[in-house]
Amino acid sequence: MTDTKHLAQLLEHKHKVLSQIRALAVRQVDLADAADASAMIGLIAAKQGLIDGLLKVEQALGPYREESPDQRCWDSRAERERVAAISEQCNALLEEIMALDRQGLEKAQARQQQTKLQIDTAHQAASARNAYTTHQATSSGRIDVASEA
Repeated sequence: MTDTKHLAQLLEHKHKVLSQIRALAVRQVDLADAADASAMIGLIAAKQGLIDGLLKVEQALGPYREESPDQRCWDSRAERERVAAISEQCNALLEEIMALDRQGLEKAQARQQQTKLQIDTAHQAASARNAYTTHQATSSGRIDVASEA
């Protein structure tokens, strides 16, 4: 196998993995709106597995980054253009994944703030109820010394 064929295979694999990560990132944004923590944890675990695979592909691509693209011997101009297009698609997918991750993070932070507000409100209500209950208990504990004799 020539180096350019190997490069093409690596970039095709990278594109496939990035497409899978993108699909999970879309689902992750959807789950950020839901309260399904177990589904989110499972999705993040699956995404991490794909990211680990992507890192291996990136390592294998390392030596190609050090080469001058003009010195590679391609079978044809069309093959070179096809692989260049795949590389550009990979870059676009990566940008989209990063945007989706930011969107998911913003949604998760908003949900966290909303939950914190609900907890604070519940805590304040409980404190008010406890204060009222304590006041009633001390008020009803009074002794009536007035008599009608």
